[in-house]
Amino acid sequence: MKQNSHTWLFSLFASAVIIGGVVLVSPAVSYAQEAEKDGQAEVVEDATIIPQTDVSVAVPAEGAPVTAKYIPGLKPASYIGDMKVYVTAYEDTLLDIARRFDLGFVEIQAANPNLDPWVPGENEKVIIPSMHLLPDAPHEGIVVNLGDMRIYRFDDRGRAVKSYPIGVGRDGMKTPLGTSSVVNKKEGPWWYPTQRMKNEDPSLPDVIKQSPQNPLGTHALYLGWPTYAIHGTNEPWGIGRRVSSGCMRMYPEDIPVLYNEVAIGTPVTIVDQVIKIGWVEGDLYLEAHPTKDQATALEYEEAMPLDIPNGLIEMVEKKAGDHKARVDWARVRMAVAERRGFPVKVTSAQLAQNTSALSDEPVATTKEDGANEDKTTPAKKRVTPQYN
Repeated sequence: MKQNSHTWLFSLFASAVIIGGVVLVSPAVSYAQEAEKDGQAEVVEDATIIPQTDVSVAVPAEGAPVTAKYIPGLKPASYIGDMKVYVTAYEDTLLDIARRFDLGFVEIQAANPNLDPWVPGENEKVIIPSMHLLPDAPHEGIVVNLGDMRIYRFDDRGRAVKSYPIGVGRDGMKTPLGTSSVVNKKEGPWWYPTQRMKNEDPSLPDVIKQSPQNPLGTHALYLGWPTYAIHGTNEPWGIGRRVSSGCMRMYPEDIPVLYNEVAIGTPVTIVDQVIKIGWVEGDLYLEAHPTKDQATALEYEEAMPLDIPNGLIEMVEKKAGDHKARVDWARVRMAVAERRGFPVKVTSAQLAQNTSALSDEPVATTKEDGANEDKTTPAKKRVTPQYN
């Protein structure tokens, strides 16, 4: 695996302590540094835990569901999951590894651009990008983000309790945006090909009942939009790719879990956010995913075209608020240029007393609150980055 000269940008996480099967965390070193350690990190089925830093979330041990740990008085966490590093066996492909860790294909390929997706080789370190900033959407029911091709499920307190990879609509078959709800549930759904599908493939029957050949898989959650659903699949290689006719496909092992957790009437919000920004323990993180064109280039193992979106500066400054002077614009540009699909810290260091114990966002100091004022970080003149 080639060494990335910019690994210093991704200093995210720390050492882990396991208590009762749950990995609890504290800030420390970068994933790149941790991955180079031999025998010094907790290993669960060859996955080196690169833990998260938000005190309101516990990282479950391998095999346990990823759930937010609720602490009364704390805001819901701004993200879910944890980063890991997996050491490959000879027969591994990135497609296999992605499914093992509940990731999509483009997702794992973007995080590991220097690895051959089909023959990564033996004893290679694969970044497992299982940490996700939450989309900018109401934290209730189900939120689908087409930008990172994932579903987020929230509980009635607005806490993200699980995230799943999905396959979404291909060119000309876009998944709709907006708000709907689950209007029906069906175990063992029948599939009725549309006339368009029959025109494209005249061999299709009028109906495919429940069988291994059924494209809907074993379970379906029907939405308020006619012909759109969240369902399983008989082609799991399509998860994390834009290959569907507009529906949202899930791994065969994931859809029964979501099906049993979701009731009829559950709100469903669909957004398209390839760039997400959030505060984690007083630092601002940016998570940039490949655009549709960039994802296509990745799948064909071509160089991704550079895409610096309009409004990026305004987006970062809005989220940074009164802490715009702390933004490291070189890190912002690098994160957006590389599109690795996991959170990258884009602010400079800050003293602990400037961070609220009850919030991810830093506390704004005032002249009257002199005891908490950070005198080591004077105000800086903001330098607006120039994107060539």
